[in-house]
Amino acid sequence: MLSKPQFGWTDITIGDWTGKLSYIDDVPVVLLNAFYNVFSNQKPEVVCFDAEGMNYWIVFDLLDTIIITEDENCQYSVSRQNVGVRELGMKMWNDIYRELKDWAYWAIDDNNAKDYDERKELLHNKLQQLEDIILFELEQRLSTWMKECDNENHQTRQT
Repeated sequence: MLSKPQFGWTDITIGDWTGKLSYIDDVPVVLLNAFYNVFSNQKPEVVCFDAEGMNYWIVFDLLDTIIITEDENCQYSVSRQNVGVRELGMKMWNDIYRELKDWAYWAIDDNNAKDYDERKELLHNKLQQLEDIILFELEQRLSTWMKECDNENHQTRQT
């Protein structure tokens, strides 16, 4: 979902849509917060990104994502992707975790070790929160599915 951050830029891929995101926004924190909110509230979450000449409004939901793009000429386009945070959640988690060092430097003006350590801890905590809520949501879905299967089996035996 996210490429390795380099020179203040990262690529974002959602389904067959791609864009570039700038250091102007705290990309990993914005996305980790948004995904956590979708899982915890079971409602869509909108994030905005300033890509230095392009603007993106991304509406994340459990099962799909809508991206509104404003280009440098103030022209708008809309893309709907049949992929939501359920599918994107672990992809994003892996992308941030795999490049945690680079993401920790993402929002730091200089290579200050104290700032880096604090930022790395912040990202680690947000990754843990997202992982916990994804696992909780999966457990809830599994429990519901098992109850439905038990009910179907019970009804089948009665007939």
